[in-house]
Amino acid sequence: MRADDCVGSGICAASCPQVFAMDGDRAVVIAPETTLTKAVRMASLTCPAEAIDVSTSAQSSPDPQEDADGR
Repeated sequence: MRADDCVGSGICAASCPQVFAMDGDRAVVIAPETTLTKAVRMASLTCPAEAIDVSTSAQSSPDPQEDADGR
């Protein structure tokens, strides 16, 4: 996450609270090593500032529970 680019919409924290949280008027990553790749990718796609980057290593190790939870 590029904090300097964050506009504080809160979409990431609302859509993926296991990974993102609001700290004042900016979002912060609270779980950088997560397996919720689908949820993080969705947060990345919906970020109005395009401030969320999804690393290749996170994408390559999906959580088997992610599909069952719909996240």
